[in-house]
Amino acid sequence: MTTCDYGERVMLYDLIIGVNMRRVDNIQVFRRNHYYLLFDKKSKKSFTLGEKEYVFWESLDGRDVNEIKSSYSDYEKRELMSVFNKIGLLNNHTGHRKIEGRYKKAIWCPEFFLDKNIWITKIYWWIMIVGFVAIIPIFFLCDYNQMRRIITEYVSVKTGVVGVVFVIIALSFHELSHALIAKKSGAVVPEIGIMINFILPCAYTTVCDYGNIKTLEKKIWVALAGIGGNILLIAVGGYIFLFANNENIKFFCIEFIFANIIPIFGNINFFYRDDAYVIIESLLGIRGLKERAKKYLITNLKNCKTQKYKDENYLTKLVLIIYAVGAYINELLFPFIILFLLLSTYVRI
Repeated sequence: MTTCDYGERVMLYDLIIGVNMRRVDNIQVFRRNHYYLLFDKKSKKSFTLGEKEYVFWESLDGRDVNEIKSSYSDYEKRELMSVFNKIGLLNNHTGHRKIEGRYKKAIWCPEFFLDKNIWITKIYWWIMIVGFVAIIPIFFLCDYNQMRRIITEYVSVKTGVVGVVFVIIALSFHELSHALIAKKSGAVVPEIGIMINFILPCAYTTVCDYGNIKTLEKKIWVALAGIGGNILLIAVGGYIFLFANNENIKFFCIEFIFANIIPIFGNINFFYRDDAYVIIESLLGIRGLKERAKKYLITNLKNCKTQKYKDENYLTKLVLIIYAVGAYINELLFPFIILFLLLSTYVRI
């Protein structure tokens, strides 16, 4: 179990000995080739268990541990239970279990559906590639003056409601695209849902077993898939706009295009934990880039160099410092930049 921390196991032994243990019920289990992936639907964390470890955890149904038949010795049983207890796989766990998903609400688990219909992911891959190519001519063929005139003539409260519906469609398709390409690349997709981010509702996709994606190229494609899905929809809306004769249809095409631009711009800021952040993290090969960079910067400012950071090469140190400074500046200025862009766009229209 590579995700476990054995730092407090001695203390935990004293708490567990003689107690009838029961596994938690909010765990979703996915069978992989040679192991099991356990997804905690409350904390949104995943854990990897081997065959023997999973069988033992599955047998923890409230019976006395000594009654459970296993190839593990009594000492090994207690060691496993200590680890299970600490990471939150037991009902009476005493470890720290940070709930990261308290503002998240899962709507659908696409994993089992895509397992049975894996051909969908392969077809969608090629459709998305076509979308990347098909959008290029639209930039040269669209009449932007006509688009501006149509917007000023047809914008209203009713069309605004339609615009909100289009945004929901764009966000849903964005997350579905992540799920399809992640599944094609070998990851597990336990849920798609909605969450509250900066008091605004938005969609999310949980991708587990990211390490099972073998190549850097595939990891980047998984992160790009959401934007690729929106580009595909923009291409569809753009071609309908070009060939439509009715200006009402043209206006709704413009709304549809802008609705798909929103999630694209919302995910290109690599200082937030969105698509661009995953790409940068994968390219640099630094896990937990944001936290690590901030911690390194604060450590240097306090002039308290630890052995952990002394082992880093100079290029990595420079990247961490630059990223940390950029992250702090972004947190201060980015909301004002978005507000300025929205206001300037409104004034121009």
